[in-house]
Amino acid sequence: MIRDISPADEYLHESAARAWLESKPPNLPGALEEARLAQSLDPTNGYFPALEAEIRLRAGEPEKALGAVGRAVELEPNLLAARLLRAEILIGLKRQGEARGELGEIARRQNALVSMPVYSNYDRGMKNLDAARLERAKAAARLH
Repeated sequence: MIRDISPADEYLHESAARAWLESKPPNLPGALEEARLAQSLDPTNGYFPALEAEIRLRAGEPEKALGAVGRAVELEPNLLAARLLRAEILIGLKRQGEARGELGEIARRQNALVSMPVYSNYDRGMKNLDAARLERAKAAARLH
């Protein structure tokens, strides 16, 4: 469908992936295909492997999700939502020490990003972080 409209628009593939992910019931294979297409069109964008990680985690593939989110963080070290997702995956894999290290890195980078100018939605997304999710991850990392 998307390939017929605008096959080379990575953001359209990202939107399709998110739509499949949020559909009732979710179409995880469709979401994954669209996320992978977005990555192939823009392999330097950290948001796309982070999206793949979300999909793989929902599909019950935490190790593959960890690999995908690792690529996201390599591409965009300041992508705080990807770092939080990596901490959550590590907690789920019972790797609390690594999760605590990632949570510490989030705090360090949050402080450094306070003064970062925001020129675009891409920049805004770097700093975007769900505070409630962060607190739940911190609590889970401490409990285990």
